Amino acid sequence: MELFNYKSDNIEPQRGDLLISEPFLNDPNFVRTVILLCEHNDDGSFGFVLNKPAQIALNQLVEEAGNRDDTIFVGGPVQQNTLQFIHKNDGLIEGGIEVMDGLYWGGNFEQMLTILESDLVAKGDIK
Repeated sequence: MELFNYKSDNIEPQRGDLLISEPFLNDPNFVRTVILLCEHNDDGSFGFVLNKPAQIALNQLVEEAGNRDDTIFVGGPVQQNTLQFIHKNDGLIEGGIEVMDGLYWGGNFEQMLTILESDLVAKGDIK
């Protein structure tokens, strides 16, 4: 894996990049965060904070998740009233957007719930 400093290397961020906050960043929303960049274009950028677990499990938030007590993550400071997901299972969940090879963002929410209920996806394959 190559590490870049987008400012000093004059490189444009791209979908699928991992952005790591500067060590002394003062913004409380992004202190010590790792962000998966899901979209970057002329309209702006969108990504998920990957390393901020919430204090609630999936089955506490979504009753249709059954026994799945997967950790939920606070994906960022914007739209915290929505539930988004990233996953590795392109063949099981329709409509996902490929962020990078083998990693998808979103898709059919009902299919995702069915897959979780049936334990067809490992905890490490969906976040």
